[in-house]
Amino acid sequence: MEVFKTDRKIGFQVEKSKLETELIEPSTKNLSRMYSLLLEWNTQDEVVKSAMIKWAQDIGHNILFADWERLWTTGMKFTACNALRENIMKMIYRWYMTPVKLAKIYHLPDNKCWKCKEIEGTFFHLWWTCPKIKVFWEMIYNELKKVLRYTFPKKPEAFLLGIVGQSVLKKDRTFFMYATTAARILIAKYWKMQELPTVEEWQLKVIDYMGLAEMTSRIRDQGSDTAQEDWKKFKEYLKKYCKINEEVTYSRSTGQNEQTSRCVQRGVQRVRDLCKVLRLPSLFEDTAVSYYQQAIKRPCFSLVSLEKKEMLVGCCVFVTCRQHNWPLTMGTVCLLLYGDKELFAKTYLRFLKELALDVPTLSLMDMVKTHLNSFKIFQNSPSVPTKFVEEKEQLVARTVQMVELASDTWLVTGRHPIPIVTAAAFLAWQSLRPVDRLTCTLSQFCKLAGMEAPRPAHQRLKELYNILLQMASQLGWLRVLKVDRRSVAKYIGDLLRHRRVLLQAAFRIVDTTEDRDLEDSAAAPLQLIDESAATVEEASLSGEKQKFSKRKPLLPPCVLNPAKRLRTPQLSLEQSAITGDEPILDSEIEQYIRTPEEKEMFSKAQACL
Repeated sequence: MEVFKTDRKIGFQVEKSKLETELIEPSTKNLSRMYSLLLEWNTQDEVVKSAMIKWAQDIGHNILFADWERLWTTGMKFTACNALRENIMKMIYRWYMTPVKLAKIYHLPDNKCWKCKEIEGTFFHLWWTCPKIKVFWEMIYNELKKVLRYTFPKKPEAFLLGIVGQSVLKKDRTFFMYATTAARILIAKYWKMQELPTVEEWQLKVIDYMGLAEMTSRIRDQGSDTAQEDWKKFKEYLKKYCKINEEVTYSRSTGQNEQTSRCVQRGVQRVRDLCKVLRLPSLFEDTAVSYYQQAIKRPCFSLVSLEKKEMLVGCCVFVTCRQHNWPLTMGTVCLLLYGDKELFAKTYLRFLKELALDVPTLSLMDMVKTHLNSFKIFQNSPSVPTKFVEEKEQLVARTVQMVELASDTWLVTGRHPIPIVTAAAFLAWQSLRPVDRLTCTLSQFCKLAGMEAPRPAHQRLKELYNILLQMASQLGWLRVLKVDRRSVAKYIGDLLRHRRVLLQAAFRIVDTTEDRDLEDSAAAPLQLIDESAATVEEASLSGEKQKFSKRKPLLPPCVLNPAKRLRTPQLSLEQSAITGDEPILDSEIEQYIRTPEEKEMFSKAQACL
């Protein structure tokens, strides 16, 4: 009766059903529950993947799911190097392209193996059953038996996938994974060739991996003893069979004593690639490589960041071009290397100091030609309309004249040349066809040329406009037309043709102005003429002086427009009070030196007191 009463109160089912938990009283949203259920059902039905099935068919027997799971969870973690782990993943998913697969994709008639040329080149054939590959794996198997000093069955799943099972001792499995991975990577290196890797190549590859194992143990804080124990047998094998009487470290395995290191090899290759991009002669390339090999041995360049080493590559090529009078700018090198200009300049100066090189400076005209070579307005393209295309020779010649004008008017001295060259090229480009190009701005011109406008280029353009307008004011027919900044580009050709005369007429030289005034005033009393003639001459002279004084002085922009000085804060009464302890300036020291008479007067005054 008690059980019946209890069931009557709470029901027969004590626990809640799945209907209640999933639909009536859900803890998550409906879409999330549906997706998780579908995912659970899908993974339960497809535990065995297609890649596992293909491997089982090729090998001839099933591989337990526990072995696959052990390979995926622990077997692939034998190293921290992603390149080695990537090789195992490619093997599991059968990533490598085979003749059979390529013939099916591209409808090729030949699907034979690339090595034996007899049997269809399937994935398993290329990796295991090919007669030539069998010879290579037999050599690796024999070497491994020498290293481990015991025999074990030669199974494809062990050599191709790393599923060793119990045939290899647990303490030797890490080395076995490195050794088989080295063999597979060498096969992939000779993938489409009939040649096979040699045992010596395999030994060198495993020696390289010895350093990777040491770094892996450091990264995972396993200590050096673990790596030493894993590679102990291999080091003994090297002593016995490879005639190596001492331990082979990672630094020696890369060949620092016998051949160039990988860092130097990469740097040399970068130097050669940069020379090829710039289309430099082979002589330039060899010189730049020799400079790099000399510089990378210095501690100031070998123990630096990769960015600075990249700048060193550009410095070697830049110095070589300068020494052979080949036009090349720092901006071009920095643009190709995606580098910082300030860092490149610092590295360049240090490079010259370390190697004690003498580099001739690049003339401004060579820089103009080099800078204009990078413009994209010399031939038709979808981004450059026909009316904006200009002949290279005409634009270079007119730009050189504009830069010479800027040099004569102090616009180049002490400044970065690229903004001035850009502004001069823009004005020269407008003057060659002003009808179609006067409405184009400097920013639009730089966009058409495929370059970024330097920040000071707009200021340099204003300064060039001022010079041109001052010169145009000396021509009467241009004064009538009221030339301004928008229209002065039409007459640049005429202004440049008479550049010298117009500059002398438009500007005055400050140093000789006072002398000329003195000469004019001294010569006037010497002339003995009547009053009327003297009056006329004095009026003409005063008119010339007024006209001469109106001309602007030809001075650098930094003198005409000096930078504003910071205002010094006003001193308080306490700070401005004189205490007698103030330092004496060098310009005032003479005021404090007493003469003998002053000393005598001072002594008499003291006696009276």
